[in-house]
Formats: sequence, structure tokens, C-alpha cells
Amino acid sequence: MRLLLYSIIILLSLSVFGSCGCHDYDERLLRAESIIFDSPDSSLLILDSISPDELTRENDRALYALLLTETLEKLHLNPTDDSLISIAADYYDNHTDVERQVRAHYYRGIVQCNNTYYTNAIVNFFQSRDIAIKNGLYFWAGMSNRGIADIYNTTYNAAEELSFAKQELENIIKSGRQPYINYALLDLAVALCSTSKWNESNEILKEILDSANIYNDAYLQYCATQLNIQNLILSKRYDEVSGSMLSIIMNPKFSEASDTCFYCHVLIETGRFNDTIIQILENLSNEDIIYKNFLNYKIAEIKGDFKGVVENGELVYNNLNAEFRSCMSHTLSTSVTGFYDLKVKHSEAELEISRFRNYLSMSIAIAIVTLVVYIAFIIYRHQRQRIEEKVLLAEQLQEDLNKSRESNTSNLDIVRKVMTEKYRLIDELSSIVLYTSDTRAARRKIADTVTEIINDLTIGRGKIAQFEDEVNENYDNLFSDFKIDLPNLKDADYRLFLFSVLGLSNSVISLFLKEDKIEAVYNRRRRLKMKIKSLSSEKRDLYMRFL
Repeated sequence: MRLLLYSIIILLSLSVFGSCGCHDYDERLLRAESIIFDSPDSSLLILDSISPDELTRENDRALYALLLTETLEKLHLNPTDDSLISIAADYYDNHTDVERQVRAHYYRGIVQCNNTYYTNAIVNFFQSRDIAIKNGLYFWAGMSNRGIADIYNTTYNAAEELSFAKQELENIIKSGRQPYINYALLDLAVALCSTSKWNESNEILKEILDSANIYNDAYLQYCATQLNIQNLILSKRYDEVSGSMLSIIMNPKFSEASDTCFYCHVLIETGRFNDTIIQILENLSNEDIIYKNFLNYKIAEIKGDFKGVVENGELVYNNLNAEFRSCMSHTLSTSVTGFYDLKVKHSEAELEISRFRNYLSMSIAIAIVTLVVYIAFIIYRHQRQRIEEKVLLAEQLQEDLNKSRESNTSNLDIVRKVMTEKYRLIDELSSIVLYTSDTRAARRKIADTVTEIINDLTIGRGKIAQFEDEVNENYDNLFSDFKIDLPNLKDADYRLFLFSVLGLSNSVISLFLKEDKIEAVYNRRRRLKMKIKSLSSEKRDLYMRFL
């Protein structure tokens, strides 16, 4: 029964062990992960101290790839190594670690955006978003929606951008995390601007600017002011752009090429055009070349430079046309369709895996039941064999008992004969005492009689022959076989064996062998045993029983 219990415990242990995943990580990686939001620079220092070659476990390599990509992105270093983050995405797709799986696909989408692989990026953002929503990870669901909205903004899909910006804000609010809620509001304002809803966008921007003051967030204030000016320019409300607004966006800490274009645009449209604007635009980089060409077009128009109007107008047209064609090359709708087709295939694959697992579970269950039945059968057969062995042992004991009784009967016959001789001897000795009046003569007569008996047992063959015959008769020629098996023994050795079979004491044997000391009998018995041990095991065991 213990064997059955141990077998079941081992099977269950193996089953539990097989179903478990390995989730222990290098302590340095876990420490870097714990500070990645608050101190990404410190996290990067820890990661830089780790050589990828020393990470031998697959889970450590996956977490390292995820953390390094995430840290570089948080430090605005624009990671572009898709092969690195794909290690993490592939690993967590095959292991139960939902939060890291969501992050891996989100940052893979970020890396692919940095490489302008928008079709691949949007698929990863969708994967990240759907897994996050399914598991209540609202923050990462919001961040994934933000990535999708950014791609639609870059590719001028304004309606889709607005839809996902709203979903971004909804999920980020559920997470309750600041300053991400403020920036999600900013993304919604940007999406409203893209759909020409400038007034709605500016209403949200007022709320954002208030939050920027409350949280003392200079960058948020800059972004909100920049978008506010853009809304006013697009809605041709140039006079509403104040000097303070222009000073905020021209802050050298955050200022971009588009901010200089905004500044010049407002000055031109409000009648404050001068040669300084021309100089500013000439010194401006081509980072926002379309806007720059458009402003040069406006300046040529003010100056009456028709050639300049035509040239800059053509440049604006050509640049817009090239950007439009570039946007059209990103088949995002096809990518989304492909993603959901992939989800369907993934669901089908999961169904197949589930079926396989069910079959496997049934097979394992059947195997366990079969094993248990087999073990039970083995135990039953083993117990039955033990019972049969015990029955055979009992029968053998019964047979040995019967033989013992027969042997005892034989021994009893010998003893009776010996006792008869003994009492006959006593009777004779008593008769001597009874019928002899001379006590001294009676003693001498008794002594002579006893001496005669001893001599008969030591020298004569009368009694010895009688005992030999009795032993041979009752022990299947034991003494004759002994003499045949050991033909070169002394006569005293043969008599020692014969007297031992008859059960005589060592003292009596020493008298019959005419030994002065009883130790001589012990020594002779020891030597006789050594000679018997040279015989076959069957003979040896038979003779040793009597010594």
C-alpha cells in the first residue's frame, strides 16, 4: 500500500512541477525594474553594469531586453533595435506574465515607430492594448491607445486618431495616474485639432494649462501653448495670439522649428512683417520644410515677388504631395485587418492547443489510472505470493514436525534400549550387592563389572557395534556414510561422532575415550568439525547438526 501511495505522490509532484513556470529573475534586473519609472537614468546604470553574455537563463535575457528598451525610451533616446525587444515579446508570448507581455508589445511598437515601420507598430500596439484591457491593466491599455493615436496622427488619419485618443484618456483616467492623465487630455486636444475642431481643442487646453500651473509642469505648459497657437492660426484668429504665448513657445529649452514658423506666421498675418523675419527664416533649419516654404510663399506674396510665389508654391505642393504619398504607403487599414485575422488564427490555434491539452490530460489520467491499477495488481499478486509462501512454509513446517516426531520416536527407541541396558546393569549390580555378604567383595565385583562395561565401550566392539547399528537403522545409515565420507579418521574420532549422535555429555565421552581432561574432547570435536567443513554443503550440514 505504501508503494501505491508513493507512486501517486510522485506523479502528482511531477504534474505540478511540469505545469509551473520559472519566474525567478536576476536580482539586479528586478532592482532596475523597480526604479524604472522614477529614476530611468539609475535603471540604465544598473543595466549597463550587466553583460548580456552572463545572462544564461532565457527569462533573464527577456527581462533585460525589455528593461533596456524601456529605459532608453523613457530617457528619450529613441531605441531602434527591434531584434532586442523582440526577444522579450517572443518570450512573454509563451510564458504566463501578462504585465510584462503587455509592456513588451508596447515597446516593440515604440521601436517600430522609431523605425517608421508603422504597419508593424500598430499591430503590436493592438496586441498590447487588447491583452491589457482583458486583464484590467488600464494604464498600459491607455498607453497602447496613445501609440495607435500617434501613428494615425503621423499618417493623417484624423478620425481614427480622435477615436483612439478618447480611448487613451478613458483608460488612463481609470488607472488614476498623473501626469499621464494631463498628457492624455493633451493628446485628445491634438486629435480635435486634427479634425478641425479647434474651439473644442482650445477648451480642453484651458483645463490643461490650469493643471500645468497646479503641477508646475513647464513642458506641459509649453505643449498646451504651442497647440493653442496652432489652433488660433488654423482658425485665422491671429490677433488672439498674445506676446506671452509667443514667448513661451520660443523658450530655448523646448523650442522647435515649428515654433519659429508660428512666430513668423503670426507676425506676418498681424502686419508686423519686417526683414528680421526673412533673416529668421533663412537661418531656420529644414526640419519643418513645408511650413518654411509656405511662409516664404507668403513673404513673396507680400513683396509682390511673383516668381518667388510660384517657386515656393511649387515647393509646398511638391513637399505635400511627397508626404501624402508617403502616408499612403502605410497600409494601416490592411494592418488592422491583418491583426484581427491574426487574432482569429490565434484563437483557432488556442482552441487546438486547448483540445490537445484536454486529450493530453485525458491520456495522463488514463495512464495514471492504468498505473494505479497495475500497481494494485502487483501489490495484490505480491501479497498472494507471500500468502502462498507462508502456506508452503506452514506445510514444510508440518512436514518437518512430522519428521521430527519420527526422529524423536527413533531416538526414543534408542533411549529405551539404552535405558534397558542401564537398568539391566543396575539390576545386575544390585544383585551382586544383595547376594554377596562381603561388602568389600561386592564393591570389587561392582568395580570389575563397570570396568568391563567401560572397556567394552572403549576397546571392545560389542556395545559400539550395537550403537552403530542403532544409529544406522534410525538415521538412514548415518554412521556408515560418515565413515565412508571421512575414511581416514582415527577410531576415537568415529566414537566421538557416534557418542555425539547418541547425545552423551562431554564428561561421559571423555571417560569412554579415556581422556584425562575434558578439554581434549573439545579439541578433538573442533578438529573433527574442520574436517567435516571440507565436505559438500549437504553432507556438511547433516553431520554438523550432531556436533
